[in-house]
Parts: sequence; structure tokens; C-alpha cells
Amino acid sequence: MKYYLLLLSVLVLASCETFKAFRGPASVKPKHYIITIHGIAGSPDSFQGILPALEEHLYAVNQSYDISLRNFKYSTGEKAAEIERFVSEFENYLVKEIPVLNDGDKISLVTHSQGGLVGYIWYLKALDGVDLKQRAYMERVNGFVTLGAPFWGSRTTFLIKKFIPNADIQDFIFDTLKYGDQEITDLTAASEKIYGYFSRMAQKNYVNIYYDPRMLNISGVVPASKGEEMAKKSKFLKFINDLKKKVVKVFDYRLNVGTRWESDQAVNVASARLGFYYYSDAITRYMELEKKNNLNVEDFDYSRFFKTDPKYILVEGVHAKASGYPDYAIASVPDQCIDPGQCKHPTYLYVFKHLANCEDPKGSCRMDRYTDIVKRLEVAKSTLSLETNEMLRNEMRTFNLGLDLELPKNFVPPKDMLDSKTLMNYLQVDYYYGNDNKKHLKDVKKDGLVKTQVPYNYEIRIGRLNEWGSRIINYSADRNKIQIQLTGTVQPISTAPSSFDVNKKYPLQMVINIPGLKKRKLVIPLQPTYTTFLDLQLD
Repeated sequence: MKYYLLLLSVLVLASCETFKAFRGPASVKPKHYIITIHGIAGSPDSFQGILPALEEHLYAVNQSYDISLRNFKYSTGEKAAEIERFVSEFENYLVKEIPVLNDGDKISLVTHSQGGLVGYIWYLKALDGVDLKQRAYMERVNGFVTLGAPFWGSRTTFLIKKFIPNADIQDFIFDTLKYGDQEITDLTAASEKIYGYFSRMAQKNYVNIYYDPRMLNISGVVPASKGEEMAKKSKFLKFINDLKKKVVKVFDYRLNVGTRWESDQAVNVASARLGFYYYSDAITRYMELEKKNNLNVEDFDYSRFFKTDPKYILVEGVHAKASGYPDYAIASVPDQCIDPGQCKHPTYLYVFKHLANCEDPKGSCRMDRYTDIVKRLEVAKSTLSLETNEMLRNEMRTFNLGLDLELPKNFVPPKDMLDSKTLMNYLQVDYYYGNDNKKHLKDVKKDGLVKTQVPYNYEIRIGRLNEWGSRIINYSADRNKIQIQLTGTVQPISTAPSSFDVNKKYPLQMVINIPGLKKRKLVIPLQPTYTTFLDLQLD
């Protein structure tokens, strides 16, 4: 009897080995690693059910890859922790989690908020660095999604510092919210860290035509119906919602432009787009051996550092579930999204389509399955919003204008230039009110209103004093640099609304006039949902 049991055991083991051998080819299929990178004070839980849903759907449409899911958690919230530290932690994580890359393996990154900066800076560092291991990982990135990434910083962090100047109270808030003090500094619009990154990018002045991370930037805008859902639950919530709208309208003009606040409550639409228009004195001096004192629109270039420009998608959504509207949280994909027909979420459809990459003619997608999943996701999403990217884009008016001003050695800038109330005395714009071009009013200057009749019939409101975070100034005494970010809107005048086109660049005339330095006359291109960045060396 024992003999037969032994023989049976051998046969069973042999059959298992035969089954393994049969499955052998599947075990050596290339892997598709999908890695999430959370934002400040976040964790892998910030993404909720996105990875299981992606695993299910990506494998359904393309079984050429084994899907391998990963969550990267870093030391957000720790004292003095900065982005470079998080990048180093990510490098170590990759070596530990993916010690070997086999032929055909690829990597996709899905990032939220600060995580988009961490992933992007890692990519640039690996691209330019000498670490061959990290470069190997970078070369396998074939899908990079950012959700509300503050490429040009956040006004929210600025507000914490501006309205709560007491350091002890700030520390208490940081500890409560699990924010790191250095993170807050680095993520603030016009921070030295952010301008340093983009200044270096602009000065490279080349395109990496051999590398294409296939980047998708997703930006949320507060939906028109936002708040109405909560208001239906109780009279108290309705009162809070109505009050909030009134307060926001006082301080944020952009809510009055259309039906939406052009921000996800933490990152505005222009900040979440990686691409930008720029002018750099360093580049001009290198290319033309001289600096231009008078700049025109044609002197500005558009940044392009990869083979293809990042896609940019607008959705109705908010930055995080903490805002009280979980259905609209752009990174928190509900668990039920594993069933496409139940996926009522603003961004998951676009993330799935981007990572599936079924438009690639060289791919091996099952188009019947892909079409079915996309169609069901679109139907489910429509129960949340019928707005498309194009419809939202046509409503947008907001832009960012960034200036990185390098002052001569030993030159001390005027104190009132570092004050938001008097800054515009040095960044002089012709502020016209109504049709009277000779009427320059102080209150108009505060309001930041510019009107022109030709050739585009447009109106610009820039750096409105009463709009929170519309004038952000950062001065670095060590480098004698002033970093400035102005937020504004460009829109048609009431008499010619049909002539306005969000795809055009609208010129703004400005003179940088600082006593003791040469004047710089600028004609700056501005466009809704874009940042225009000037890297200037004054003398």
C-alpha cells in the first residue's frame, strides 16, 4: 500500500512539473511594472483601488506582459526632508524591488501631486547622470502619468506661510497635517528649488529625441456642481457651501470667469502642465553672444525636452479626498473601478488608455476588449460629468508668469520690490481702464487690469492684489536672486467674445524698471493653462 501511495505521489509531482513546464513560456514573459508615487503627507492608500483595476484591465487587453504592481512610499512629513532625498529613496527602492530587468520589461509611473515632481526629477537625473543602473530603469519608462503635479508650485503652501507667520503655529500645523517644513518651502510657487529646476532645463536648449517617457499631465478643475451634492445632505452643509463660494469669489476672480474654479483647490491648471514658454538670457548669450534688452514674442521658445510633448488633460476634479468630495478626488480610484461599468471616476479612464497605449501600431492590444472597456468606462464616467477635455479647455483663462531675476553682485534690491503691494511699481505694465488709455488709476493697478483693442481684443488681469497667491515673491540673498510668480487671466473683452481663442498666445507689454539697473522692455506671450518663464540676468 505504501508503495502505491509513493508511486501516486511521484506521479502527482511529475504532473505538476509538467504543468509548470507547460506554463514555462508565460513565466518568462516580459513584465510591465506599474509603480505609484504618492504626494505630500500621502501614502499608497492615496490611490485607493487604481492598481488592481489597472492590473485587471491591462492584462485583459494585452496578455503579452505579466503585470507587476508596486507602491513606493517615501519619507514625506519628516523634518528637513526635501525632494532630492525622496528621489534618492526612489533610486534605492528600484534597485531593491526590481534588481533585474529582463528583455522587454517596461515601467509605468502613476504619480500624484508632489509625487509627480519626485518621478520627473528622478527621470531627469537618471537621463543626465552617470548611474548606469538608474539609466537602465529610466530607459524602460513607457508611461508616465501625473495627477495634479505642482510643476510650477502651489499657492496653498504659500497661504500657510503668508497668513500664519508664527513659526510655532506653522510647526503645529505641519505636524498635524504631516507636512515636512522643507517640502512646504520647496512646493511653494516661485520657490528657489522649482525655478532652479526649470532654469537648468531651459538652459539645456535641446530635445532628447531618443527618450520618450510618454508623459500625460492631468489637471483637475473644481466642477460647476461641486458642493451641490453635499448641500443636498443638510441645510448646514448648504450654508457652508454658499458661504465658501462667496468668500472664494471675493479673493479669486477666476471663479467669476466661467462656471469653474481653475484649480483643483491645491494646484492651478497652468502649474500642472509641464510644458512652458520661456526666454533665457543665458541661452541668448550662448547662441548669439549678446543679451537682448528688448524682447518680443518671437524671442520666446516652447520647452520640449522629450521626443513627444506631454499630453495634457483637464477633468472635473479636486486634489484629494480631504476636500470632502471623494467622487471627484483625481487620484483616489474607487475599488469598484475593477468593474468598468461601475467606475464613476474623473481620471481613471485616461490613465487606463494612456498606459494601455493601444494606439501604438506596433502594439499587440486586443482591440475588441479595449474598445469594450473604454466604452463602459465612458458610460460610467458620464454619470459624474459630461464635460470633455476640449469643453473644459475652452473655458479656461488662467496663466502663470514666472520671472527669475538674477541681480548684479552686491546690488541690494529695493525693499518695496519684495512687497506684493508695491511689486508692480517695478514690473511696469500699462494699466488702462475702460477706453481711456490716458487714465492710469492706482486702484486699477491693484486690480491688475489691462485692456487692449488691437489686434486681438483681449483683456488681461494679472497679479490682482486681492486674489490670494496672485503675487508671490521669493528673495534669495545668497544668490541675490528674486523669484516672482504672477497669476492672471486672459479673456475676450465683452464686445468681441467670438475673437478669443484659447490656443493663441496673447502679448503683454512690461518694463522691468529697477533704479540703478538697465531697463528691460518685454513683450511677453501669455496663454491660458500655460506658464511663461523668464530667466533674466539684470545689469
